[in-house]
Amino acid sequence: MAITVTVSYPNTPGSRFDMDYDLGAHFDLVGKLWGHKLLSARQLTGSSR
Repeated sequence: MAITVTVSYPNTPGSRFDMDYDLGAHFDLVGKLWGHKLLSARQLTGSSR
């Protein structure tokens, strides 16, 4: 069974998304929380337009 989790961030004037932080902090956290049950993970990014 596959599970997809979508996280959306607001695109408001003056806001900034830090991809390096997200990959380093959040991706590691997901791996630790899911443990051996996590078979694979990937992050898809979209355009800010």
